Amino acid sequence: MLYDDQRGYSLIEMVLAMAIGAIILVGAYASYTVINKQYMLMSSISSVSQAGVPTLQLITRDLRMAGRRAVDSDIQSTYDRIDTPVAITDSGDACCDQLQVVYDKALDERYRVTYFVQPRTTGVTTRNALYMDIDQWDSVAWNNVTDDALVADYIEDFQLEGSDTINGFPSLVDVLLIFRSKDTILEVRDYQKADYEIGNYDLETTDTFFREEFSSTVNLRNLRE
Repeated sequence: MLYDDQRGYSLIEMVLAMAIGAIILVGAYASYTVINKQYMLMSSISSVSQAGVPTLQLITRDLRMAGRRAVDSDIQSTYDRIDTPVAITDSGDACCDQLQVVYDKALDERYRVTYFVQPRTTGVTTRNALYMDIDQWDSVAWNNVTDDALVADYIEDFQLEGSDTINGFPSLVDVLLIFRSKDTILEVRDYQKADYEIGNYDLETTDTFFREEFSSTVNLRNLRE
């Protein structure tokens, strides 16, 4: 009889241990899921910021250079005046605008830089990316230096808006870039572009990607010279 009681107690203890173990496993899995989602989100935020900030800085730098003419000690320039220092091509109610700026880096170095967005495919993934063309002036024609150079990947929108016109060109340019994460964040999210941001394209979507907006207002100081 004692043997049967001991076997009964052992069975109960085993069942209890299994139940407690199952509870612990469920808790551990729930914690892992939460931690993994948080990790994916933070990783996406970091990767988007690492791409967005330097891209905006690059465009801002070129915009600030727009219209710059290099001169020697006698205030003479090798080339004629820059007819079109900045040009913005509006995409309308869609992604994405196009930007072109012209400036001198040196007496004999005049460049035309064009930023544009187009689809990019690697493997089975297709998304938009920001590209750059660079042309150099030789006093007669523009010669291509860099063609379709990748600037930034996973671009959702690129919007530009000029104001405070001087000599027919905007001296203030608002720039908006919207990036999305490369990887999913394991959570469905609604995204809608903020009302205060520029551009005609009201981006709105629901999926499992993280998105962030990067914007700046740039003063084209060389147009005032």
